[in-house]
Amino acid sequence: MKTVQNRDAEVERAVLGYVAAWNEDDPDKLVAILEACWAEEGMVISNYETVVGRRGLYERILRFRRDNPGTRGYLTSSIEMHHDIFRFTVIAVKPDGRCYSPALDVGELDPSGRIERIVTFYHELQSPPQHWPAELVRREPIIL
Repeated sequence: MKTVQNRDAEVERAVLGYVAAWNEDDPDKLVAILEACWAEEGMVISNYETVVGRRGLYERILRFRRDNPGTRGYLTSSIEMHHDIFRFTVIAVKPDGRCYSPALDVGELDPSGRIERIVTFYHELQSPPQHWPAELVRREPIIL
């Protein structure tokens, strides 16, 4: 039986590095950030694209920075984790302060403490469709 390792510090370091990478304009600094937080063959899977490998992520971030000058990504939640799996939310903010592209990221660390996979879900979840069985759906607000 595999025991649960406490990898909180590794996950935090990797996720903070990943978010910082999306905000980095200097190609040399970006390389260093990704080497520290992203697995060589790591993968990002989103609603719109799949990016494979550290080099692929490097190129994708450079395109994002070129096409969205001054845009910053910000964490909008804490990082929840168990085992080697984690999740967090982020938002992009344009230089004029307009927010866009809220996302939920669910990821996994490799044994070295680098991110090997992130699955990104853009947009907020919608309410359950009306045709779903009433006994399986809660439509009233949930107060915890």
